Amino acid sequence: MIFKANPAERYYEPNSAKPIDGITATARGHEITLRFLQSRKVVSGGNISLSGSIDMAAKRNDLLCLVFDGEVWHETSRVVK
Repeated sequence: MIFKANPAERYYEPNSAKPIDGITATARGHEITLRFLQSRKVVSGGNISLSGSIDMAAKRNDLLCLVFDGEVWHETSRVVK
């Protein structure tokens, strides 16, 4: 599923269990934090570049921080609880 990022928002709590395999484009330099409310997979590929090109199997309360370069969302950090 494509996650819809709003250019005016920086913090999100996705509430679906469907895997995230893309994020909508916003402004270059836009940083977002995702705090997961339940287990969810984030797929590295398409317009998401995760560290080591490895998918993230997020669990409840895990965090994923990303920055947009105008084409791709790059992982800047993650917190695994």
